[in-house]
Amino acid sequence: MGFCAGFAEAGAVDKNISDFCCHWIDKGYHGGMNWMPLTLSLRLDIRKFYPEARTVVALAYPCGKPGKLAPFMAGYAWLPDYHLVIREKLRNFLHKLKENYPEIRFRVTVDTAPVLEKYWAMKAGLGWIGKNTLLITPAHGSWVFLAIIIFNVFLEPDRPGHSSCTDCQECIRACPTRAIVQPYVLDARRCLAYITVENTRELTAEEKLLLKGTLFGCDRCQIVCPFNNTSGKKPFSENETVKENVVLLKKLMKLDEIGFKSMFQGTPVVRIGFKKFKEQTEIAWNYFQQKGWLQ
Repeated sequence: MGFCAGFAEAGAVDKNISDFCCHWIDKGYHGGMNWMPLTLSLRLDIRKFYPEARTVVALAYPCGKPGKLAPFMAGYAWLPDYHLVIREKLRNFLHKLKENYPEIRFRVTVDTAPVLEKYWAMKAGLGWIGKNTLLITPAHGSWVFLAIIIFNVFLEPDRPGHSSCTDCQECIRACPTRAIVQPYVLDARRCLAYITVENTRELTAEEKLLLKGTLFGCDRCQIVCPFNNTSGKKPFSENETVKENVVLLKKLMKLDEIGFKSMFQGTPVVRIGFKKFKEQTEIAWNYFQQKGWLQ
């Protein structure tokens, strides 16, 4: 199926992670994602989410490196919606599993349930959580989508992953909004991925300034990560991608709602809606004009 898989014993998260999550919420770093504090108790003990839980199976599905449009638009924006792709890939496997072992019960989550996916992926040995707060895997870096299957049976756990980031600061330096306030701590309120995707209210004047031409997501902290650039070549700079992005932006500015749905049907971009996407393209257009890139 193309997944990397690991196993962890279900239970409460480690105390240091629990304390970190509580402090992170208290600082308001979750922004407008109010479901996080509301479901915090479930996130801190997976058995509260699924009382039968005995084993957590973490899955990482490689999504590939983004192209040169990535600095202004996240690479996964152009891929089929990973929520649907992963569930479809798991469907036949889980069906056969249930047929052969009818006593097995499970819950499947793909980034939509109160489960700490990155934590469980780390506990299951798939990799470690980097300073940009993303899971980094030895084989695919952070270019992976995560899924969790919670089983009601005990399966031998794998050894947890351990950080290999050492003293590297590349992701922190690359963040254009200083959203990584310190290693392993992200202030979502300043993160371009949050502002352009998860944020549901109207953008503030400060947020509009932070965008600097960004549309739907941001890959900057991933592009510079050494584990995502094993070739050793210097990652391309934003100035090198201006030409491609000007062509794209001119095309996006012409879209009406029907054209938007047609271009992005089946991708995660659709879920933010045309109105929000149109606002971001107009902000990007003004920024490109100010930079003199549209001449």
